[in-house]
Amino acid sequence: MLAAISLVATKGWLFGRWQRLLWRRIAAVLQGMNRRKSLAGSAMVAGLALVSVGAYFVRIHSYTYWQESVAPVAREAALVQQKAVITVRLATGVGVVPLGASVHAEGVLIEINKLNLTLAQLIVTSTDPEVLKSAYAEHPEARQVAEHDRVLVNLARHHLQLAREELDKANEVLLYAKKWHGISPVATLSDGLSRRWSSEVAALNDALNSGDIGKMEQADRQLENLRAGSKLAEKAGRIVGTLAPDDRAMAAPYLAVVDDAVARGQLKKAGPALDALSNMQKLAPLSYSLYLLSIPGEKTFVVKQDAGNPALKHYYLIVQATNEHGAPVAVPVHDSQLNKDAEAGRFGIEVSADTFEQSRSQREKDDSLQLVGRKSAGTVATSFAIPVLQGRITHW
Repeated sequence: MLAAISLVATKGWLFGRWQRLLWRRIAAVLQGMNRRKSLAGSAMVAGLALVSVGAYFVRIHSYTYWQESVAPVAREAALVQQKAVITVRLATGVGVVPLGASVHAEGVLIEINKLNLTLAQLIVTSTDPEVLKSAYAEHPEARQVAEHDRVLVNLARHHLQLAREELDKANEVLLYAKKWHGISPVATLSDGLSRRWSSEVAALNDALNSGDIGKMEQADRQLENLRAGSKLAEKAGRIVGTLAPDDRAMAAPYLAVVDDAVARGQLKKAGPALDALSNMQKLAPLSYSLYLLSIPGEKTFVVKQDAGNPALKHYYLIVQATNEHGAPVAVPVHDSQLNKDAEAGRFGIEVSADTFEQSRSQREKDDSLQLVGRKSAGTVATSFAIPVLQGRITHW
């Protein structure tokens, strides 16, 4: 009988009405016992009382555990909802122009709507004590409630994150639109680069209307490169404009390299071509003659192996640049082996093997000054007395 009563008492912590039934049975036992109360009867009464009190405290502990397990999930749901309201408020403040901004603002509202539908499925929707007690009365199993609601809160948090991302995109569209609003093409761009500018502006406008952030960033980078590169293109064009008409044809390939580098956004690749144009500009006003070097102990004829192909040889005549008075002068030279620009009074001019041998044979027969070439002021080109190649060296 004690076991049966204990079982009934244990059930009492789950269902409050069993508590009253338990006490009724205890009273019945007391009335049926002898007034002298045997020791066994007293023990039974005490045991039943302890079981009842224990069941009462178990029930209190159960609600406390339930509250501690479920309430944090409910609080998190409330926080997600508060952030959702703020996100919606910010999204409704996004302008409708450009169209891409409103596209992402609409995306915010779609995700928030999914969030609200998700939160509507929660078992516990508030941390209010009365709401918690009411929910506990209907769903006493804390673990099931917490697991059910936690899954939904995590899903709601995911929709909130997507909504925030859409809001960020909407604001990013507005920033790009503000940045490039009313920007005119750079006046100093060449015709080709101006067409490229117009093409990128059209691509940016399409991206602003569609809300495509990736294409927007790409167009922005291209326009920035064109704007930054316009200074290089302007400098190159200004240099070419100072050259004589015949020299401009020589400069045209370098100018094309600069324009192409600017168009591709690879401004570093414009450097060598721009340096070559600068050397042409420095070279144009100079007037000098080039003579085969004739100084005892100094090399006049140099043979160098190719760095990439040791079997290939390069032949150079070492020359001295002098002004109209015969004094040595330093002139701009591009060292083709070092790929560096320098100013040098003595440098090597590459020639063919046949020209190299002819010049050396003539020097052995006649050690008088041998004119290699002459350059006049106002032009870049040098008139050479012998066939020469493009290579130059400043070290040997």
